[in-house]
Amino acid sequence: GWLLLLLVIVVIMMPLVIFSPVSPTTEAVPITTGTMTLDFTVAEACENKYSCRSESLNLYKANANNIGPRYDEDDREAYIKDNQRASTNIDLQEVGWPKSSQAALLVSRPIGKS
Repeated sequence: GWLLLLLVIVVIMMPLVIFSPVSPTTEAVPITTGTMTLDFTVAEACENKYSCRSESLNLYKANANNIGPRYDEDDREAYIKDNQRASTNIDLQEVGWPKSSQAALLVSRPIGKS
């Protein structure tokens, strides 16, 4: 009984130990690629399951075009000084996105109208 209880506790605690930031085995992985999308969705109230309608519109989609190196200790301290709400135990890296979307803005004609 005690051995089974100990085994259950070990199984529950292992992810906490392995993925904890204080664990010596964890290493920060830098960002290498990124994609950002922004969708706008409108839905109307449903009277029953057959009357529900929604439309979704992709407003922006782009791949990251500027991925910088991780901040060193001095840059991280300067960032945290300027952004006091940021956690003090984080790795920082800048990621830039293009101003224009790489996806076409497709707008469909309203449903039910000609």
